[in-house]
Amino acid sequence: MDRFGLASRLALISFMGLLSSITTMSARGSTYYISAEGSDLNGGTDKDNPWQHAPGMPDCNAACSAATPKPGDRFIFRGGDTWHTSVGKVRGMPWTWTWSGMTTDHVYIGVDNTWFSGSSWARPILHMDNPSSTERPESCSYDDSDITGVSLENVRYVDFDGFEFTGKCWGGTPRGASIFRSGSYITVSNSYFHGWTMTTHAGNDTHYMISGAGSGTTGNVVASNVFDGSDSSLGTTPGKSSGFAIYAECYDVHGNVFRHVSNGAVCSNLTHVHENLFEYMYNPVERHFAHGNVVESLGGLEQGTTYFYNNVVRHTAEGVTVWLQASILYVFNNVFYDIGNPINCLMQNPPGFRAGAGVATSHIYNNTFESPCHLNFNAANSTTPSWSGSVYFGNNHLVGYSSVAAGIGCRSAASCFLNDQGGNVLQNKAKAAAEGYTPANGYAPASGSAATIGRALNLSAMCPSVPALCSTTSFGAIDRPDRVVIYPAIPVLSRPSDHPWNVGAF
Repeated sequence: MDRFGLASRLALISFMGLLSSITTMSARGSTYYISAEGSDLNGGTDKDNPWQHAPGMPDCNAACSAATPKPGDRFIFRGGDTWHTSVGKVRGMPWTWTWSGMTTDHVYIGVDNTWFSGSSWARPILHMDNPSSTERPESCSYDDSDITGVSLENVRYVDFDGFEFTGKCWGGTPRGASIFRSGSYITVSNSYFHGWTMTTHAGNDTHYMISGAGSGTTGNVVASNVFDGSDSSLGTTPGKSSGFAIYAECYDVHGNVFRHVSNGAVCSNLTHVHENLFEYMYNPVERHFAHGNVVESLGGLEQGTTYFYNNVVRHTAEGVTVWLQASILYVFNNVFYDIGNPINCLMQNPPGFRAGAGVATSHIYNNTFESPCHLNFNAANSTTPSWSGSVYFGNNHLVGYSSVAAGIGCRSAASCFLNDQGGNVLQNKAKAAAEGYTPANGYAPASGSAATIGRALNLSAMCPSVPALCSTTSFGAIDRPDRVVIYPAIPVLSRPSDHPWNVGAF
């Protein structure tokens, strides 16, 4: 990208699990119900007398506008109902939220999946009113280039959960997003982003799904969302995609599905990236940035640590696949295969926006890499520090590589020390396939006697500081037909404490 401009494992979040935990957390506040069939003249505190809007929505009035949200309050939207931006029965966007929760009393804006219109549960819809298309139309019915659907402005301890975002279209140079957030301890979860269009006259591909302001240890979380452009512009065009999922600020990104988007997570403070599925991602057609990215740190955190683990990255052809910047990096239990532009498959640098050498240490263990995915420790441009420090490499399954060194480069780095810890298994692709390691099963071992079983170093000494390393991969996440995320995608097993581990992610 043109670059101008915790160690503990988190608890798994399911759709109901998140709702249950938030309900407990917020038990001391009031609950308000919002339905497209409601009225702001109602009391809003029961399902039979809901409001039509939430505080901060443009047409909120009467009892809705008189309310002042407080810590512990819950705002429940009826599933299956729709709030519009430009045309439609009920207008709900642009929506600006400015009220915070507290550490033990978050504000919850979301759903109760026992309350819905229609015959079965569906998410409430925040619609920007343009028809979806896999083509690039000549113009938008309603141009959203400058419109942000939801703004969570300067807030803390707010959980925004369970919405469907669709219908946005941009025809110029975009300056908007589906959600913008600033503040700390904000969680965006269990939502479905899809159905966007970019016209033939669009200046670039940066109408973000989630954007943010802020840096450092924000505690902000993006979890269990689906970003899927299959029904959006270029979604069915081979080797092309549109749509920028997350930009600028994303401290913790886990349990998400990124599919048919041109950029995944591109942020200044990437710290925890785990249990995600990244697939069918391609360079943007219209580029404000120099290239697309699956994941990229924008400078990273000085003296910070980044954890990238239990992710699946496959079927991509971006300018950059994964580019991480931090003083200490842990990369483990990931699976990389079918990667286009392999020279930039996994890049790592010290933090900062400056030329010259920086200092960093990388730990790369128990990953599965399919050649020609290449690992680089280098100064990729004039605003990135070059590498100076140790790279610890072990227990990785390398499919299609002739040697460990053949897959790792320290371009232009003055002092890049590769420490091959051992425990790696190298196979050519024919041999791997003959033993059952294939792309069809994500290069998982096909039997208990496979070449990667029980051949690795035992790294249990690292478990107290990096607990998630001491379990097998979750193989990212998967989504159901209703676009609810499930993770782990496969059962996670503890690695043994007293005998050799398996090689690779599994």
